[in-house]
Amino acid sequence: MKTEAGLQGMRGWAAIMVMYYHLLPSFAYVSILPLAFLYSGYSGIIFFFVISGYILMRKFDSPDYKVEGKFSPVKYYLRRIFRIWPLYFIAIPIFMVTLGMPFNLLDLVFMQNYFPSTFFHSPFWTLLIEELFYLILPIWAIAFHRNWRLALVCMVGLNLAYMGYLAFVLNMSTPTLYAYNQFPAYATAFALGSIVARGKNLKINWMAVAVIWLIVSTALASTAEFVVEYAWFTPMIFSFVYFLVLCNLRSSWFFTNKVSQAIGNLTYPLYLMGLPVEDILFSIFGNNLIWIPLTIIGVFASAYLLHRFVERPFIGLGRSIEARIFGSH
Repeated sequence: MKTEAGLQGMRGWAAIMVMYYHLLPSFAYVSILPLAFLYSGYSGIIFFFVISGYILMRKFDSPDYKVEGKFSPVKYYLRRIFRIWPLYFIAIPIFMVTLGMPFNLLDLVFMQNYFPSTFFHSPFWTLLIEELFYLILPIWAIAFHRNWRLALVCMVGLNLAYMGYLAFVLNMSTPTLYAYNQFPAYATAFALGSIVARGKNLKINWMAVAVIWLIVSTALASTAEFVVEYAWFTPMIFSFVYFLVLCNLRSSWFFTNKVSQAIGNLTYPLYLMGLPVEDILFSIFGNNLIWIPLTIIGVFASAYLLHRFVERPFIGLGRSIEARIFGSH
């Protein structure tokens, strides 16, 4: 379906935005000055969260996670495990070697980012937020089914309360990464994606959506450049921007074309392998301009290999186990 293709393309471009953001310091080293709004490439992370809220809420309503017409937690968690865990556990030693990430037993249970002493700023922090969302999805979905307006207000309230607590109680106008990268800071993103899945769209012209994204991205990126992500209000603003993108552009050609689809297939390994490959090649080539194209090639090549030989086989294994348990295909 066109919508499904668009969602895949959206995830792919969100990964590209994050990869670009990671490359930015080195773009600066070689005197390449990108447009200011592209500094907000990190907002691709927020885009991921909005899309996750949409996809998981839709799947909760679909037969995907149901057995005999009822939601099956076993089927749901089994698919999540085989989708996320294999690449995660492969990435841990890669991050330890390339980025100097210290190993902790909490890494093995997705808990390291919840404690200041074990927090390490890497792409894993977003996975842990996603994992928490996956864990609470059944409760989340029931809340939105019963009263989506109240549920949305509660999630926005949680987001505001948490960021307000950081900004005004703890006096963190620029919160620490540990404080900033926690689930409550992004509750609005998941909630807005969820209500689109419930059929609550806000329809406006696609050009208006593009202009809004451009204005917001430029305004926020121009004010703080690399540290813009620490501004406490940023996640909420971008959550609403990507809500509009999801409402109006999920069936657009930009996200449904073959290039976007190909990128979308590699989303998860692209996201994981970006920083390690960038770090390895930068240590070899330094400020040499050739580092940039080689890094792009290296990231895509490693992402493809992981997708082809790890991600797809494990997803297939999960489906086989699911078929044995539930007698379905």
